[in-house]
Amino acid sequence: MNFRKKGRAVCDRGFAFVLPVAILLWMSLIHGSSVKAQATVQFREDFDTSFSFSVYPGNGWDTCKTLYSSVPCALRGQLPATAGDSVLLTSPYYDFSNCAEVFLSFEHICKISRQDVAVIEYREDYLGATWRVVPQDCYRGPASAYRQQLFSAGSYSGWLPDVPLAQPDNRWWKSELFDLSSILGYTKFQIRFKIKKGMEEGSQLQYGWLLDNVSLYGGLKHALPPLFQLADTVYADSVTSIGPFSVRMRMLGSRPAAWSGNYEILK
Repeated sequence: MNFRKKGRAVCDRGFAFVLPVAILLWMSLIHGSSVKAQATVQFREDFDTSFSFSVYPGNGWDTCKTLYSSVPCALRGQLPATAGDSVLLTSPYYDFSNCAEVFLSFEHICKISRQDVAVIEYREDYLGATWRVVPQDCYRGPASAYRQQLFSAGSYSGWLPDVPLAQPDNRWWKSELFDLSSILGYTKFQIRFKIKKGMEEGSQLQYGWLLDNVSLYGGLKHALPPLFQLADTVYADSVTSIGPFSVRMRMLGSRPAAWSGNYEILK
């Protein structure tokens, strides 16, 4: 079943968005859950088998088959031993010259010291372009997680920043979202993930930076659809008809007014 906005299709300038939701026969089972619209994914890298990103130096990032957000593997970057040295994971150029809105999402575990640097940078496609750090105001996660425009074990308490040699597990994965529209709308660009060794002795022994499911979304308007949470929609008995059913839900976060309105479930 799908959600559709009543009165008109949920479509804008060529991008159609559908809200896929598993509606169970017992509607009360989905009470309190969250559902999200399917965005237009322009590019996605899950690091399974071969991948499109380049690695420098050659042994700086490697496939990890024991920890991953999606099977069968993720990519693990490890700190170099020498202060000031970096390991780089660099994307190809992406063409978003027809997109006003650009969003970057990925899943990660960043188990490195607060004294080291795990940072996301971008570079546009023109002569003389340089690498720049993605600014704080593009981040759409908790403010404390991307403090000073970088990630570390200190970004989330669950990453045990005060236990340097703690080994992560698959419960540690976090999802991140960046709105790059203000800096990369209507451009061609590439991104890179960089780990740089700080001055703390022995910090290279920490686990490193795990990445999975790096995705870029784009469109002219509303490239990233809204996040909905089902409200008090409880059916007290068996559902014997095929619908449509009235379902109450609310839109979460700051989303464009164009997404507001009534939706219905369609079979």
